[in-house]
Amino acid sequence: MPLGAVIKALLKQFIRTKSISVGINEEPSSYMIQSLNDSDVDYNKGLTSPSFTNPQDSFKWLDN
Repeated sequence: MPLGAVIKALLKQFIRTKSISVGINEEPSSYMIQSLNDSDVDYNKGLTSPSFTNPQDSFKWLDN
């Protein structure tokens, strides 16, 4: 489908409904959910790196 046709259809829908709807119906995988849960646990235990205001401080932290 040409991009112009898609844009024209979206503009017509916008004029009719006065709203724009953009949706992605992708569900996270079980691996992604487990990884996010694991990262929350690590964060709560303080096992993540601190925030840095410049690259030099991050390099010093990595060297230690």
